[in-house]
Amino acid sequence: MGKLISFGKAFLTFPLQLQGFIVGDADFGPKYYQEHQEKVSKWLADKELIYRESISDGIDNGINGLLGLFHGRNFGKAVLKVKQTSPPSPPPPPPHPLQPREKQSARI
Repeated sequence: MGKLISFGKAFLTFPLQLQGFIVGDADFGPKYYQEHQEKVSKWLADKELIYRESISDGIDNGINGLLGLFHGRNFGKAVLKVKQTSPPSPPPPPPHPLQPREKQSARI
């Protein structure tokens, strides 16, 4: 369906199409995922794509980062850095099934 534009007594019609995309859409996201990963990784490594972050350090400064969003003080991606953690240590292995159990004293 075309859009109708009036110029005095003359009327013009032309087709109008508006289309967007949703990254999670099956016809878009997975189709271009591999190409996206390759290109963006290369651009970041070659410094062709440069991004900026606004980092608020510590939970006590979180409100300042949030207010900065509303007052135009932040740029790029807003990040709240709460705590730097190390990866958790793996749990100890379970005892071997053939390993003798410790003797428990009998209670009377």
